[in-house]
Amino acid sequence: MVLILFCRFCRFCRLPQGVGLAWLLALALPSAAVAEGLNVLLITVDTFRPDRLSAYGCARETSPVLDRLAADGVRFQNAMSSSSWTTPGLLSVLTGLWAPTHEVDVRGKRLRPGTPTMATLLRAVGYAAPDILYLSSIPNYQNLGLTASYSDRDRYLPEGDQVLFKALEAYQDSTFFIYYHYRNLHLPYNPSAPYDRMFTPEGFDRSEFVKDKVATVRQNVTVPVGSVNLDAGDRAWILGLYDGQVREMDDTFFKALYETLKRLGLYEKTLVIVTADHGEELMDHGFIGHPSTSFKGSAYDELVWIPLTMTCPAILPGNRVVTQQVQNVDVLPTVLDLLGMPIPEHLQGRSLLPLIRGETESEVPAFTETTPGGYQATPEMMKTRIRAMRTSSWKLIHTHGPGVDAYELFDLVRDPAERVNAAKQHPKVLARMKTDLHRWVLVSRPRTPQTAAVKPLGGPAPSAPVAVVFPAHEDTFRYEDVGKQVSVKWSGRADVLYSLEYRVGAGNYHLEGAMAIQGNASQYGPFTEEMWNMLALYNPWTFRVMVDGRPETASPWVRFSILPTASGARPGPWALVQAGSIFWWGEAGLL
Repeated sequence: MVLILFCRFCRFCRLPQGVGLAWLLALALPSAAVAEGLNVLLITVDTFRPDRLSAYGCARETSPVLDRLAADGVRFQNAMSSSSWTTPGLLSVLTGLWAPTHEVDVRGKRLRPGTPTMATLLRAVGYAAPDILYLSSIPNYQNLGLTASYSDRDRYLPEGDQVLFKALEAYQDSTFFIYYHYRNLHLPYNPSAPYDRMFTPEGFDRSEFVKDKVATVRQNVTVPVGSVNLDAGDRAWILGLYDGQVREMDDTFFKALYETLKRLGLYEKTLVIVTADHGEELMDHGFIGHPSTSFKGSAYDELVWIPLTMTCPAILPGNRVVTQQVQNVDVLPTVLDLLGMPIPEHLQGRSLLPLIRGETESEVPAFTETTPGGYQATPEMMKTRIRAMRTSSWKLIHTHGPGVDAYELFDLVRDPAERVNAAKQHPKVLARMKTDLHRWVLVSRPRTPQTAAVKPLGGPAPSAPVAVVFPAHEDTFRYEDVGKQVSVKWSGRADVLYSLEYRVGAGNYHLEGAMAIQGNASQYGPFTEEMWNMLALYNPWTFRVMVDGRPETASPWVRFSILPTASGARPGPWALVQAGSIFWWGEAGLL
């Protein structure tokens, strides 16, 4: 009787009485009954600000389909990321661990083998977890626990989001966990027509001076601080371009996703989670981007506040809004709790199910950590950490590294835009939050040593010089001839760890470095045609290979070029992002 009365008068349950009662009963049923047959679809969106969504208060109609998804489920109004750049943020969603604990906090690292992830925990109870992730070839995204069982992955990856829709069709009769990362909100802000004019001021790019700035923002993956003179007058068109990308994403991706789930009969029985890796500065503190694009790391709210919605009509109420602050490390324990699975004690997040039910819980501070340059951080930048502790009332940011040890305290009630450092005016609050932040730094330390690389498997590493087998020096790759992908091969045993040194492009996009590879070959792709044509702008590509730690075994440098396709497909926003990714762009992604 209590349940019936509660269902009848519940403020947040928009379902008919019988359905609402079924939901309440489901939460009280044994775990296995709740979890039976439910799928999990995790969608993360790169560089995603919640305040540019209609459901989160944006005055523009930027997200009608996402609004519908949110209305069919639970929207978390104040979700915070563990980092302000991609890799640590995504890994926190997948592991339930803070960035310094899972350790994938700078480029070149990877999860320790055996680290429990959403994929491995769900696979253990029978879920299929196909790998359709274009990030999988990047070292930062190794050991996620996804399987290579989806045979058409490489076939559909060049078609962009089609790989997700085709995977849903392939696994519609299975119980699945599918993870997909959407990428087109990242710099450059370059929505297609008509979205490029949908929200921008009329004639915003007619002035030659402004036109140059617009071109910079619409054409560049990275826009370092100081490289372009942006001022307050530019905010309107910058927001217009970004909002255009959001609406384009809603129309072309989320609409297709919603229709696919409905058509396949998956919508009611699939837990759909939509969230982000981090936010994005859009002139909030004088510039645009995030650490990996601006080389100006920070932990202000525009970078760590992220959207988070969960929809599953079979087990979740509709029109539910949770206003209490939550964190991205809470996603994994919440999924496990909703599915009736035990929550491992090592997870640092908490289940949000009590908040979804409408129960009152004490506030939990949110913590974040980043480096000034994110994925692009120099060795000096990697020695600096920007850490923050946030409550609903106060935020403390601590920047610590060579030559810097600074604190910023913000009164979020009186100063939500984080403009005025109130540290001197509130010494007691500062002292208390310093203690709590330092305690978090201690408890979030890695629990086991970082596994930086795979050790050789077959005895002593060879001492003979390595020879590159493919490509030949001064070779040219043609799109169809090489199967829409780039492969490199060299002599030597397959059970040895090698180091591939690279030098890519010139000017602002010149990068060089090294990456560890187990085995004597590496493959990148397949790529879309527009992406391939962007790769051609980064010629020449130069690399050499050696046994890891044995420079005397280094091969000669080999240089190759990528030939544009005859059609010359116009590069879109994500093609620009991926163009440098073949060796180095782990932050934004690699097809």
